[in-house]
Amino acid sequence: MNRIIIIIICFLSVVLMGLFMLYPKYQELMLWQSQIKEKEKEIQFRGNYLDELAGASNALKQYERQLAIIDSALPEEPSLPTLFDFIQKTGAQSGLVIQNLGVTSPKSENEKGLEEISISVGTSGSYEAIKEFLVILEKSARIFDITSFSVRVGEGTIFSLSLTAKTYSY
Repeated sequence: MNRIIIIIICFLSVVLMGLFMLYPKYQELMLWQSQIKEKEKEIQFRGNYLDELAGASNALKQYERQLAIIDSALPEEPSLPTLFDFIQKTGAQSGLVIQNLGVTSPKSENEKGLEEISISVGTSGSYEAIKEFLVILEKSARIFDITSFSVRVGEGTIFSLSLTAKTYSY
């Protein structure tokens, strides 16, 4: 009888020791499985997000021409030489002589996040040339807000135009 009790005690002690040694490993395994499930969900979420981005990119490709027009109307970097060249060419195209051209105020950011650049233009030419210059500015892809405008009569049919305008970039 003593032998059976000793065997039972040894068996129970081996089982208990096995449980105490294996239980922490079992908990670690369960923790790893939950972390794997979380990572799988995260990968699935990121995959869905990338699919949505690809769909949005494809949708935007349909509007490339319109977006190019917006980019030219509101450029990211306000390139003053490009802006001055545009005004110089527009004045020459309409028959005006650009006498002075400059920035009247440095760049400033307004409440909508747009950068404003205020420019001044002094020209001379015929009434028709001034009118055509203003029409070209109005129809240009670049946004111009004319803040002040004055025309003075010069000699004969020559008029002087002083113009202050704002243009924008983002």
